[in-house]
Amino acid sequence: MALGYKQQQRVEEAWRTMKGGLRMRPVFHWAPHRIHAHIAITVLALLLERVIEHACQDTWRNIR
Repeated sequence: MALGYKQQQRVEEAWRTMKGGLRMRPVFHWAPHRIHAHIAITVLALLLERVIEHACQDTWRNIR
């Protein structure tokens, strides 16, 4: 359970990092299809982070 929570934090951190360059405001979704899309984008952000870490053989903190 703790590992799952840590992954959630990493997903949220990756999303904040990617969103930070765009200077976006917080967005609150109420419609189910928008919630699903937001989660999908967040998961893709984490996947992209992992791919970059693997390709560079370094941690995301050092890469960015």
